[in-house]
Amino acid sequence: MAVLRALMILAAMSVSAGFAAETTVRLPSGDWLLVGDLSVPESNGPLPVVLMFNRAAGDRTDYEAMARALDERGIASLRLDLRGHGESTNLGTFVPGEQNPHPMIRDAEQDVVAAVEYIKADDRQNRRYPPPEQSPAELRDRPLSP
Repeated sequence: MAVLRALMILAAMSVSAGFAAETTVRLPSGDWLLVGDLSVPESNGPLPVVLMFNRAAGDRTDYEAMARALDERGIASLRLDLRGHGESTNLGTFVPGEQNPHPMIRDAEQDVVAAVEYIKADDRQNRRYPPPEQSPAELRDRPLSP
């Protein structure tokens, strides 16, 4: 959980930006196909990016308003349906109370890695995001403030 929170820490100051171009993305995570929305404001410089993952039994639409608010501040976002949620259901659907959730949850860290790798690949192609100030390991080990 600390890794998920740490990945949402912004990497840089925002810049002036216009309205975002939103793209539906599909990325592999193990045998799962994850579906998400990448929102990137118009900008003349690098943009920070926030990764957002669905809550339990939710989906990425829960964060549409937050993505718009980030966009208004010149911050890119990737809202992702984790395995078994929203549109990321090619291998099954999570139904609270009807099944053991552990198989989906156990390997969900791979979904986070897939999202980070997608952003890195997008950055190599488009040069939109600044380099992170800290590695994921440094962020993971740092205490979170309330």
